[in-house]
Amino acid sequence: MNSLLATKINDFMELYCNTWAFSGSILVAKKGETIIKKGYGKASIEHSVPNTSLTKFRICSITKQFTAMSVMMLQEKGLLDVNDSITNYFPEFHQFDKRITIHHLLTHTSGLQYLFREGFPILYSKSKHKHEDMFNFFKDKPLLCEPGEKWNYSNYGYYLLACIIENVSGISYDEFLKKNIFEPLNMKNTGNERNKVIVPGLANGYYLNDNELIHNDYVNMDATFGSGDIYSTVEDMLLWDRALYNGELVSKTTLDTIFSPYANSGERSTEDNDYGYGWFIDKMYGRNRISHDGGGLGATTEFHRYVDEEISIIVLSNYGFTAVWRIADILAAIVFQEEYSFPGRPLEYALDSKLYEGYMGVYKGDGIKLTVGRDKEKMFFILDDEYMIPMYPISETKFHHTWIDESYTFNKDENGEMYFWGAKKQ
Repeated sequence: MNSLLATKINDFMELYCNTWAFSGSILVAKKGETIIKKGYGKASIEHSVPNTSLTKFRICSITKQFTAMSVMMLQEKGLLDVNDSITNYFPEFHQFDKRITIHHLLTHTSGLQYLFREGFPILYSKSKHKHEDMFNFFKDKPLLCEPGEKWNYSNYGYYLLACIIENVSGISYDEFLKKNIFEPLNMKNTGNERNKVIVPGLANGYYLNDNELIHNDYVNMDATFGSGDIYSTVEDMLLWDRALYNGELVSKTTLDTIFSPYANSGERSTEDNDYGYGWFIDKMYGRNRISHDGGGLGATTEFHRYVDEEISIIVLSNYGFTAVWRIADILAAIVFQEEYSFPGRPLEYALDSKLYEGYMGVYKGDGIKLTVGRDKEKMFFILDDEYMIPMYPISETKFHHTWIDESYTFNKDENGEMYFWGAKKQ
């Protein structure tokens, strides 16, 4: 049965890679038994190094579940309480709001700013920085909401959690993860990426500009501390997955706390849309799913756990633009024998030139700038004055990405103002 399933999954992946851009590794398992693990594309295009199940990838925001687990391990030891105000752990910094608790940081309900928004200099700086630099950058930023009021995704909140782990444990965040999670679980190919440190077997990260692959921008990994600085392999991630079933790290009571829904994220178009401690909690195909994704930094990642069936789906990519969430969902559909439609390439629509002209212009939104333009018959938008994203019309209002299975729609709000990709035309 598993060999037949593996063949179906591989057939889908081969067809997908021949239709859309994907480079990375996948692993699908049931109750810890691997159904398929395989790499597609190149870990290094320059040196023609293929991706395998042992290729290391930046897992980006999947890092958050390791940070959350570390916090809960410290709580089990009685060294902290998630209901504590974060000011207990930063007595020398008075800018933190006393109402914000560790629980708020874990659930993205602190009201703190996101982190990787426009105007954040440390992310792309090659100079070293201290935690104080990060604190001082955000100290004058207003809260997005009252603590506990609503869900607002915040990498900065997880940065602070990693600082709390260091303050309480007396060792570095990296060392805590290594001693308490990675080594006990035999995750030999997992660690924290740091600036200038060579990581053997780490895939190069690529992005897209017009119709050419390019290297992703330099990213100061210190700025992703606690929120997105871990690298791993699909095989190591399965070890992590099994530990969450077997209770190898913390008690069942603590695991139940981690996987409890605390805030409606509203981020996914699925049932429930809740968030626990470093995990999205929802349903897919009518089945309970606990998952997280990651993106940016030359990588896109998905880790989905269908907890009742113990089905694990891991997709790690070294392309920073691929719709890996769609791949993960279809892999689950194949396993569960659910209906799905292959994301084939839509036909181009003969769009009237006057409509073309009406879409062109500058759009600005939540920390992003989009410039929609046209080169002869080719439509595109430029992200943040740098990356040209090619697209073509598939209806009067919808355009499709040339490289990946994503589409974008031009809409008008109640005032008749045009908006696109969450940004409003200026």
